[in-house]
Amino acid sequence: ELARPVRCGVNAMLLQQLDVEAARHGCQTLIANTLPVKDESYADRFDQRVDEFAHRGVDGILCAVHAWHKCDRSALLRVQPNVVFYDDPGISNVAAVIPDLAAAARKSVAYLAEKGRRRIALVTLSRTIPSHQDRVKGYRSELAARDIPFDRSLLFVAEEQGLSFDDS
Repeated sequence: ELARPVRCGVNAMLLQQLDVEAARHGCQTLIANTLPVKDESYADRFDQRVDEFAHRGVDGILCAVHAWHKCDRSALLRVQPNVVFYDDPGISNVAAVIPDLAAAARKSVAYLAEKGRRRIALVTLSRTIPSHQDRVKGYRSELAARDIPFDRSLLFVAEEQGLSFDDS
């Protein structure tokens, strides 16, 4: 499973760069997907990865699981105290990188606008998850800053289309 090829070119490029950067610092990467498979919950999959990392002797983890996913981050810390969380895990005294998703959306819109694009769409999962709200704010802010009118038809919210991430 861990050797399964990455099918998305952008993800493959990002993972390759992550691996190169880790090697520059004398580290190795082990990337495990915590997304559930059929008949498996997200929390179960997360717990399986925690166990796998412990078994493989991993000595540091970048936990890039969004804060809104329900999983036992405290269990991860009990097994491996050297964790940097992506997003606020809601646990005091831990290392966390809090991304500025509004700024990321603004930069993305700016890049596309500078390439002459005027019909720029945004795809997001939800209107209620704070990180997704930040993306929409940044998207709309940069559109306005560039005098590109907001077109509601270019904002695709998966939950509004009956699509969702099964977090049960």
